[in-house]
Amino acid sequence: MSSEIKKEDLLKLASLSRIELSEEELNSFEKDITSILSFIKQITEVGTKHQSEKKSPGIFGQIQNNLREDENPHKSGIFSKEILAEVPEKEGDYVKVKKIL
Repeated sequence: MSSEIKKEDLLKLASLSRIELSEEELNSFEKDITSILSFIKQITEVGTKHQSEKKSPGIFGQIQNNLREDENPHKSGIFSKEILAEVPEKEGDYVKVKKIL
């Protein structure tokens, strides 16, 4: 992975993003993105080195979820009336929300 980005690449990204960049902004972004890519390259190298030493499936070993047991579960629905009393709009026993498509 190259840690440098060219102005042509920035102009293409700006075009795809439908934004206009001044020459000053191009220079600034070129430095910033080059710095970010350099940092990502360092992280990748460290991750690869660590992975080859451990020979494990992930960068930091096996990933595993540790879930706690629910020690004192409450009866289903005992707080429904209190919760529904606080919502701005409801429909029956449900919270009514704006449709998002």
